[in-house]
Amino acid sequence: HPMADRLRDDPAGKAVAVERQLSEIVTFLRDRELLHLDGHFGNMRTDMERIYLSDFGLATSPGFELSAAELDFVERHVTHDAGYAAMRLVGWLVTDVCGIPASPSVGGIGAREYLVQCAAGRIPDDVPPAVAAILSRHAPAAATMSAFYRKLFDGHLRAEYPAI
Repeated sequence: HPMADRLRDDPAGKAVAVERQLSEIVTFLRDRELLHLDGHFGNMRTDMERIYLSDFGLATSPGFELSAAELDFVERHVTHDAGYAAMRLVGWLVTDVCGIPASPSVGGIGAREYLVQCAAGRIPDDVPPAVAAILSRHAPAAATMSAFYRKLFDGHLRAEYPAI
């Protein structure tokens, strides 16, 4: 099933399991020196209990036959999958659990501003405790990755991958 099927009902109740499984996927990749580089929820499937990563079209590894420039890229991006997972996890929690729209409404804030506040340690009191703990752990990396990807999507093709 698509991840959306699993994430749709009771996202707050599923947050801890989703965080744990994403962490297991990232650990599996790291232990095998494999960079997936495209771990968005569209490239994940579920049997409604477990999450499975798919689409390894962008994957690379220092174990592959790589040029010096490619090896340098792999070394500089070794934290990418963990940071990307944090960004996707936190983005889902901010919009689906906390109910923050992607774009700010009149008099309100959007997901980007909410993420920055969470990354700074300002998590609202009405956030369920398990979700608040996840936001505390992952919002700083998520904010860093989000800012990096925003630069890329805004056309800054020489944006430097941040240290996470």
